[in-house]
Amino acid sequence: MPLRFLAAARTQVGQRVLRTLALTVGVMLVTAALAIAATVTVIHSGKHVRLRPGDTLRVQFTGSFASTGYSWRVTSKPKSGVLERLASQVKPAGSCSAGTVGCPEHMIFRYRAEHAGSTRIGFRLFPPGAASRPTSSFSVTVAVS
Repeated sequence: MPLRFLAAARTQVGQRVLRTLALTVGVMLVTAALAIAATVTVIHSGKHVRLRPGDTLRVQFTGSFASTGYSWRVTSKPKSGVLERLASQVKPAGSCSAGTVGCPEHMIFRYRAEHAGSTRIGFRLFPPGAASRPTSSFSVTVAVS
């Protein structure tokens, strides 16, 4: 009798653990599905963007950066805790292969909205050369709520 009771109890505990795990995974999938990825470009400079915690912000610049030496740089970092910087990337824009002279590219800076708050991100476009002055600027204000 005690052995049968232990076997039944172990089965019930295992089923509860599986149900809890399934529920947790389900909530995580729904949460991930609800998160959005907002993309802003130079036409959005000076604008405001609203995000929810977990959303991704992509700041995307398009141009011929690799072949000209120009590059966008973060000049005003967002507040810590409001946005977390993710990996940046450069992708070909169009049908030419990466690294081709004159090939347009997307330079993408990515951030994840972390906690409620408001912050500003600023970028400047620098030509080649150590003592160069920026030729263009971009900023966006992000509110996370």
